[in-house]
Amino acid sequence: MNAILEFLNQNSGALMVVFTLFVAASTVVYAILTWRLVAETRSLRKAQTEPRIEVALRQREEFLGLAHIVVRNIGLGPAYDIRFSQRVISGGVSAEHLLAELTQSNFLRAGLNYLGPGEHMTSSLTELLKDFEGKMNSILEFSVNYRSASAKPYSHFFSIDVGQFRGVSQFQAPHLHKIAERVESIKNDVHNIANGSARVQVDIHTAQDRAQERKQQEELWGMPGTSGQRPGP
Repeated sequence: MNAILEFLNQNSGALMVVFTLFVAASTVVYAILTWRLVAETRSLRKAQTEPRIEVALRQREEFLGLAHIVVRNIGLGPAYDIRFSQRVISGGVSAEHLLAELTQSNFLRAGLNYLGPGEHMTSSLTELLKDFEGKMNSILEFSVNYRSASAKPYSHFFSIDVGQFRGVSQFQAPHLHKIAERVESIKNDVHNIANGSARVQVDIHTAQDRAQERKQQEELWGMPGTSGQRPGP
């Protein structure tokens, strides 16, 4: 023990330097970790309040021959002052006609003042089967400019290649549409019954029917008071 104390007393200066360096290094590491945590927190907060506008061409689920432009805010924050511009990249006259059909909706021309998180807007429809080859060879470009709640500006470009829908087919209607049709049919049936325009067919088994059945069984198996055995030949 005395040897250890003597060693510490003789090297106290060097030990103090080592300890000071260790504390300094620990402070630097702690500062770096704190800075990274603050940066990640700032990025997370920004992502939670940042809008993100998506522009895409979508086919209708119930009929793939129809398609429209869908503008959706896939971000977590609201988007303000949304403005659109469009142009044809390739496809010639067919692409020009397609763009004119899709942009008949006024919001693609005048813009939108607000689009909340998860909200979407759809354009007018176009028939893909009409001038099919011309439309499949069309490539359009949509640009969108908007700002966040903090007035930060955003700008995105979306290239829409209609040829991606070539060969897409559907064998049956989506299940949700089938369910909606069945519910609508049930609602109409109930409405017709309620207003008297239709009647429910019910097979009622009355007491008179049961008495008739009992009488037939007695005639077949014997009258009451007998042995209850089926008569012989």
